[in-house]
Amino acid sequence: MGTAPPTRPGAVGSRRTTWPSVLGVITIVLGALGILSGLWSAISPLFAELISKLVPGGGSGMESVAAYAWLMVVLGLATLARGGLEIIAGVAIYRRRGGARALVLAWAWLAIVLSFVGAIATYLIQLEQFRVMTEKGTPIPAGLGGVIGVLSAVVAVAWGCLFPVFAIIWFSRRAIREEVQGWARGPMS
Repeated sequence: MGTAPPTRPGAVGSRRTTWPSVLGVITIVLGALGILSGLWSAISPLFAELISKLVPGGGSGMESVAAYAWLMVVLGLATLARGGLEIIAGVAIYRRRGGARALVLAWAWLAIVLSFVGAIATYLIQLEQFRVMTEKGTPIPAGLGGVIGVLSAVVAVAWGCLFPVFAIIWFSRRAIREEVQGWARGPMS
């Protein structure tokens, strides 16, 4: 069988890439999870008092949550907003909109900053919980609370930065930048 010349005008071999659809859907799904996570973080301090009343012995460690409730609410709302921005960026990628790269970079840097702030807040809350637990008769071996806090902070930062760092690297590649700039000029055939 022979091959026929192209029947549509345009560059020969010009094909529409599939990565925007895949990356857009992944970004939208992760953004929705971010919204749920932020919502839970924002309302979870409301449950700390309930848990401390239901658990025998006053729910050792729950009192410390009250001291940081405002921080948890603020971080939860920031995470909720970050998830919303991630969904908007994902839709822009999926629909191949010219502003997708700027949205992704804004979301990614915000996500990285929030990962570090959240890890520090979690570390402080955990240390306070361990202190209160020790005062209430559930001693934590010396230094273990700090080790657990640091390890959980490191894991939280690594996990929280994984996709944002990937997105920054991906959208910094010259071929991707040029393709996204082409989206601003109009749809490809």
